[in-house]
Amino acid sequence: MSSISSRTPTSARYRSSPEIGSSRPHSWISALPWEKYIFIALTALICSMLIVIITYRRDYSVRQAGTNQIDPRTIAIRDVNIPVYKNEVTEQIREEQKKNCQIIYVLGVEGATHHGFAPILEYLAKSQIDSAGIPYDVVMSSPPLKFGLFGWFKSHGNRLGFSETPPIDDPDLVRKVVADICPLDGRKHIIVEDNSFPCGQEDDIRSYRVHRDHNWLSMTPEEIANSETGKNQPTNLYAFYKAYSSYADIKFLVLHRPYLETIASHASWDNGPIIHSNIIRGFMIVLRRFLDSHIIDPTTGKQLWLLICVEKHFAKFYNFDESAVLEGRRKMLYDVAQFLDWPIKECTHCFDSWHESTKDYAVTLGRKNLQILSEHMKSLNGIWPPTGKQCRL
Repeated sequence: MSSISSRTPTSARYRSSPEIGSSRPHSWISALPWEKYIFIALTALICSMLIVIITYRRDYSVRQAGTNQIDPRTIAIRDVNIPVYKNEVTEQIREEQKKNCQIIYVLGVEGATHHGFAPILEYLAKSQIDSAGIPYDVVMSSPPLKFGLFGWFKSHGNRLGFSETPPIDDPDLVRKVVADICPLDGRKHIIVEDNSFPCGQEDDIRSYRVHRDHNWLSMTPEEIANSETGKNQPTNLYAFYKAYSSYADIKFLVLHRPYLETIASHASWDNGPIIHSNIIRGFMIVLRRFLDSHIIDPTTGKQLWLLICVEKHFAKFYNFDESAVLEGRRKMLYDVAQFLDWPIKECTHCFDSWHESTKDYAVTLGRKNLQILSEHMKSLNGIWPPTGKQCRL
């Protein structure tokens, strides 16, 4: 005889109330399993929406509080009243600093007439005024920048807060140097540096990071150019440009003087003109490599350096034709001002302090050395000067 449960249809069993002790739940969800998942999904969606609403209201309150704390005198007026966070303020300051801070490095080897050119550039720079009629602030050979680039003098470093000399590209050093030489006072600051390559002596009292290397006396130009001391004396141009170009408009004025006259300028250095010539050629290679890799400013797309043929400053280059001399010098000044984006491109008194060398390089170098030095000069063809035949080698 069959039991009652066995005779009851399956559908009827599911519709009947569960017996006492049964483990089947009483909820209607258990009767329709697919509805259970719909209920869970709806619950999760509602919770997510509540979290989003609460988070938005909290962030909105924070933003409003931040906006109310901004002093409108410290930042530029914006179209939308939103808070300016630290990184944005820093970027604004950096952009303003770069706009009003120009570092000009007068680049050249020893004997390229840095000392003669510096007063010309200084006079031209001090002739400049901005659109508001405010003269440019011009500093020649800034002590803080010298400490930053070359490591001397220690007293300059102490004033910046350094007891030791940090690397040239130390971020804290760079920020402090730039803040010192280019304060945010609304003026255009022009800082000119003109240490030659190489610079100083082996026993120089100035605290260079890298001094003149005695080993250069027995090295070839290529060996000097490839040496660590050659790449870093008096400074590392690559590190300088990379570290400072975010804060300042960096420009290079490249001086070239006829080679034999350049060597004659310091003929007694480095045990005589032949070895001195080897060292100078080594640094011409160093400079050429840097200039070839730094032709255009990657940010502005503008030219980074301008070649200046020093010989064209000399009256003898024009056979002492006064009108030709004046025109040649006027063109050089115009080209420099144009390259540096300076508004005033004429300068009546820029050459007032210029004195032409009367030194006869053949006499200074000695005839026995001229043949060797002439061969040295020929070896520079295609290396120096760095652009075409604009200047006489």
